[in-house]
Amino acid sequence: KRFENKIYEEVELKSAIADEKECLDKIIGETIKNAGQVQVTKEDLDKRASMFDDFFDNKVMSFKACYINYTGDESLTGLKKDFRRITTAMDSASLSLVLQEAMNKKLAKEYGASAYNKDWRKIVSTVPRFDFRTNHITRVGGYSDLPVVLEGAPYPAAVSPTDEEATYKMLKRGYTESITWEALRNDDVGVIRKIPSKVATACARQLYEFVFNFLSSNAVIYDGAALFTAGKGNLGAVALDSANLHIRRRAMLDKTELSSGKKIGVPAKYLIVPSPLDTVGYNLVATPRNSDFDPTAPDFTRSLQMELIINNLLTDANDWFLAASPSDVEGLEIGFLDGKETPEFFIQDQESIGSVFTHDKISYKWRHVY
Repeated sequence: KRFENKIYEEVELKSAIADEKECLDKIIGETIKNAGQVQVTKEDLDKRASMFDDFFDNKVMSFKACYINYTGDESLTGLKKDFRRITTAMDSASLSLVLQEAMNKKLAKEYGASAYNKDWRKIVSTVPRFDFRTNHITRVGGYSDLPVVLEGAPYPAAVSPTDEEATYKMLKRGYTESITWEALRNDDVGVIRKIPSKVATACARQLYEFVFNFLSSNAVIYDGAALFTAGKGNLGAVALDSANLHIRRRAMLDKTELSSGKKIGVPAKYLIVPSPLDTVGYNLVATPRNSDFDPTAPDFTRSLQMELIINNLLTDANDWFLAASPSDVEGLEIGFLDGKETPEFFIQDQESIGSVFTHDKISYKWRHVY
């Protein structure tokens, strides 16, 4: 504006522009220096999506409010044309993805915290598997003692150990569930909120039963015989007490390696008992509390520091087990497809297809493969 309607040399204009720019740079630099703490806030989409997380964590009391806050569908028609907040950042698939993510978070949290998700892990090893074909696991035997080699004599050839093969296949488990349009309008908080928690419990419980039922049912394994047989020296028919516990513990220590015939010497780490034997088991393995005023007599069994696993699914007082730590010896193995131990969750809410179109229902699917 200083040069408006005036005759000027080009150099004058450039000089004035340079002066203005220098002044502006100083102002901006001073402003940033004195700006204090700078915070980046969540995008609007993330804020609205996080409300679903809060709902499943019992921090928000209305599922209907979460839905309206995210979509802008105040009339609760369920139609994409009424989703007033759909923008380039929130396409027509956003709602299903947000719900899926929120439920997945809750499912994973509840599944990981489930009491059913702990004890079975102590007695098995887990590995990733990548297809539904039969998996082949080879167990290799050991070498015998090295012979003495005399001076100038040739080394004898080793006797190569034999091996044996175990096989198993992955199985897919799952089901579907749905939320009706009526449930959304009625804001059935209790029903909607409990879906991921209840599914997590069901999945964790089923896997827990899968492992321990493998023991109690004495399943047939890769060698064509039952897991426990008299011929293998791992089957007994005695009541649980201190004397019998020592007999079975020593039987484990006396087990020999394939091919070499040498004792493996693997100690029992876990005592697994049914609920009727919980007190008996505890009294056998619990570490006593020593006191200067009440000395505790030495107890060899307790000094071994075995861990007690109480299985409430088992009810037969004759069904008690000893197990080694998977880190000490190869034992039971469970494969998870692609290493995904947590159940997978999927959602379908496209209004023109499936149950959304025919029944006014949003459908959910859970899948667990191991």
